[in-house]
Amino acid sequence: MNCKKMSCFMLGKTFGLCVVFLLAGCATDYSKKTSDEIANNFTVVSSEFNSHDIYLGPSLLGSMDIFTQYDIKLVAVKDKSTGILTDTISFTWNYSRKSWLFFSSVVLPGPKALVTNMGSRKVNSCTVSSCSYTEVMSAVIPRAELLSVRSVGLRLRVSSAGGSADIFIPANYLEGYLVGVYSLTGLPPEG
Repeated sequence: MNCKKMSCFMLGKTFGLCVVFLLAGCATDYSKKTSDEIANNFTVVSSEFNSHDIYLGPSLLGSMDIFTQYDIKLVAVKDKSTGILTDTISFTWNYSRKSWLFFSSVVLPGPKALVTNMGSRKVNSCTVSSCSYTEVMSAVIPRAELLSVRSVGLRLRVSSAGGSADIFIPANYLEGYLVGVYSLTGLPPEG
């Protein structure tokens, strides 16, 4: 009887992973799109009730390991009263483990630590052996850093209690982001 429970558990885990991979296969891979395609796929969040307009670049999807997937977006936040634009990187981590990873910091090569903000942490579901978690965080990235790597891509490391993930944002995405922000805000990519 115990073996049957274990077989059902493993079958459920396998099915869940297949669904994740299938859905990931259906998602657009913006790491391989042109900068023009990226510039034309922004989502704008604006409301008369908010003091900021938000310009969300398209998602870059990846994984830290087989059980940990991430969704990254470059996001521009424009203060409506001052016109000041702030560039951020938004991270959504989805993973299955025995405990939280507690993502906590983002560092550029050098090392240069970025100001990091935790958005939320949520338990999605649990089984006897693990839970499914979602963590959302963001980091402010100076425009000068984006401009300095726009032709080669951005490398960064995200650290957690369970280890770190090295992430690469390709040059085509950075260029598309800068062009998209300019076309939507009128603020030139040079800052």
